[in-house]
Amino acid sequence: MAPLELVDVWKASIEEAEEDRFKSLQAMDIMHSKIKTGRTLKAITAAVMQEDMDAKRDSADIVGITDWIIEGFNIEDEQ
Repeated sequence: MAPLELVDVWKASIEEAEEDRFKSLQAMDIMHSKIKTGRTLKAITAAVMQEDMDAKRDSADIVGITDWIIEGFNIEDEQ
């Protein structure tokens, strides 16, 4: 829960931004989150694919993660 003193500041900032948006759309930038999020799905997918390629290169007998997931999807489709 947000501290009450910050809620009043945030409300005032939002009201000011809404009034100023007709002069400049950049006034609404205050609404953008400043919280850094974790890795993107694209980055995670790329990392998994890289691990898969590394595993295949190191040993031909190891089934890669990507192949394993795709095989699971294929089995599910067949059912």
